[in-house]
Amino acid sequence: MKSRVKFGLLCVLRSVKSVPLIRRNLKKMQRLFDVYEAQPDDIPELKRWLNKKNKKPTVSGEKEFILIARFQGMLAGCIQLIYFGEMRPQMPHYWLYALIVKPLFRSMGCGEKLFRCAIAFAEQRQFNTLHLLVNPENSQALNIYRKSGFEMDHDLAFSWNNNYQILTYKKGAKNG
Repeated sequence: MKSRVKFGLLCVLRSVKSVPLIRRNLKKMQRLFDVYEAQPDDIPELKRWLNKKNKKPTVSGEKEFILIARFQGMLAGCIQLIYFGEMRPQMPHYWLYALIVKPLFRSMGCGEKLFRCAIAFAEQRQFNTLHLLVNPENSQALNIYRKSGFEMDHDLAFSWNNNYQILTYKKGAKNG
C-alpha cells in the first residue's frame, strides 16, 4: 500500500505540473530513487525501453558499466560508463554516456542522482578521469556537470564537431 501511495503522489505531482514544489524538495525526492549497477536480469527490461530510443545497452563488464535508477521497483533511468581507449587511443579514459531518464521521472532529481552516483562509482574503481559530450545549448545539464567538477577540455576538442562540448572530470576536482 505504501508504494502505491508514493507512486500516486508522484503521478499527482507530475500531472499538476508542480515543478516548483518538486524543486524545493529535490533532495527528498532523490532519496526515492535506488541507483545500482545493472545486473544481468535488468538487461531485458533495459533493452525493451532503450530499443524504442534506438539505443543498445550491453551487459556491464570490464569496459562498460550501466547504472540504473528505480522508483518503487520501476525503471526510471540509466547511465553508462564506457571505455573507448582501445578503439580511440587518443581518448584513454572512461566516458559518461547515455544518461537517460523516463519522462515521468524528469525534473525530480533522478538524472542528477544517476550522474553523481556514476562519478562515485567511477572513483571507487580508480577511474580518475572521466569525459562526456554535451550540447552547449543544454544549460541545465551544463550547470550540473560544472557544479560536479567537469570543465571544458580543449585538448580533446579536435576530434568532435562544434555541435558538442567535451567536458572532463579529474578526481580531486571541486565537487559542488
